[in-house]
Amino acid sequence: MANLINQRSQYLISKYAKRIAMVEKVQGKPMTFEKKVALAHCLENTSSRIKAMEATNPAQIGQYKRYSA
Repeated sequence: MANLINQRSQYLISKYAKRIAMVEKVQGKPMTFEKKVALAHCLENTSSRIKAMEATNPAQIGQYKRYSA
């Protein structure tokens, strides 16, 4: 079970690698694995919720939110 969680975490970290690298660049130091996992999961959850909102009521989602997701 732990291996599946680790694989999912690695997938999300690779999916959001550019954004994680941007955060590390701004902070000026590398992030720990746990922080990378937390940030990747947060980005994934935000993206999926925006997509769900957009699918249910696309008129209320502005261009900025579509672009930022």
